[in-house]
Amino acid sequence: MTWNQLSKAQQNTARKLSAELVAAGVEDATVSQVAKHFDQAMRWKRGQLALDQLAETTGWSLRRIEPVIEVGKAAQAEFESATEKAARSDIATAAEKAARTDFTPAVDKAAAELAEAVTTTIRDADTAIRDAIRAAQAAGVSANEIARRASYAATGVRGYSRSLVLEILGAEDILASAVTALREAEISVGGQYAEEVEAWAWRDASRRVLVRLSDEMMQRASATRYNLASGIEKAISQAGLMMSQGDYSLDMWQCIARGETAEISRS
Repeated sequence: MTWNQLSKAQQNTARKLSAELVAAGVEDATVSQVAKHFDQAMRWKRGQLALDQLAETTGWSLRRIEPVIEVGKAAQAEFESATEKAARSDIATAAEKAARTDFTPAVDKAAAELAEAVTTTIRDADTAIRDAIRAAQAAGVSANEIARRASYAATGVRGYSRSLVLEILGAEDILASAVTALREAEISVGGQYAEEVEAWAWRDASRRVLVRLSDEMMQRASATRYNLASGIEKAISQAGLMMSQGDYSLDMWQCIARGETAEISRS
């Protein structure tokens, strides 16, 4: 596929994909190259292709970001070290010693301290892992690639799902920023199905931040709805965010006015 064969919406998407891929280490991913391999690039964007698989399929060269990988290795090493230290700690020794006696309070106290050591170890490890995820983002690695690297399939460690990684990278802030922007624009907003508000903004099961007019507003005249939808798009844009439906992001205020749902993301 060539650049001229893409629609305007696809051309906008190709520009964004090119920037993301170059930041992720694929220096060959120029706009024209992304247009040529548009379908494969979209599969990577959706998380259906790993970055190295995309490079192999398209023939693009991939610059490895070793510092980021080393940060992840350091976090894993810290987790393993903390776990081993807890297992050999004086608390564990005290619990074992108390268990050989018939002094129940000592056994209970040692067991409670050992349980607390487990909590502390896991909390410290989680902090290190979250720091590694944010460091990868700061180095320019895409959210898709970070999520793949943190998945159970890649690490063998459960708990760091794609939705959690996106949350760590700021998905929570998108909803808060959108709600604040709408309220500053004097648009009343609440969660999904909230009553006596003009718009709903909420996070779905996939952690996407969504917005649409409330059912109450959908009963109003079309002129009122279109005016409100235009105000929503303006407020969202001024907050550094954008609305879209899949790859389509043009004239979203018209979609909102018709009662459709749009996703809010960073522009």
